[in-house]
Amino acid sequence: QAAEAVRKTGAVVRTVEHTAKELNATKKRVDALSAPSGVASWHVDPEANRVVVDVVADDKDDKAVRA
Repeated sequence: QAAEAVRKTGAVVRTVEHTAKELNATKKRVDALSAPSGVASWHVDPEANRVVVDVVADDKDDKAVRA
């Protein structure tokens, strides 16, 4: 019903696995952690529907980063 209302506005509806609230909650949990030296940053990517962790190229094989 809600999706149909959105379609009527001309917008495209895309069903995603995680809500914005879930993604933001996950990012908040990551924010509270101590990042290994190989982690450069992290952010919510709403288009990919993921929380993305950016790693330093030289440390991408670091076991602490991969855990």
